[in-house]
Amino acid sequence: MAARRTLAASRGRVLFVDDLVTDPALRSGGVGSWLPAESARRAALAGCARVELDSGVVDQGAHRFHYARRMPVVAFHFSPDVSSGHRRAGEGEPRRRTSRH
Repeated sequence: MAARRTLAASRGRVLFVDDLVTDPALRSGGVGSWLPAESARRAALAGCARVELDSGVVDQGAHRFHYARRMPVVAFHFSPDVSSGHRRAGEGEPRRRTSRH
């Protein structure tokens, strides 16, 4: 576990794990099972309601790992790139509602 932080969010107090990574040489040795359990233990000690983490969209191995441990998907994490300063036409502008009469 590279980094973790406790957050108070609209969904309650959560322990957010920024990076959950196991060295490939240590896989299948129980470390991967220990990390989520240790995260849950630390979350409980910190008064958190849950542990949350993000997993990259293309990291199917990680997805299988988390699904096998019955970790539910509860949100999508959207991340637009704003570093270029350019927007596509219509981006960032509210949509106008049209009436259907």
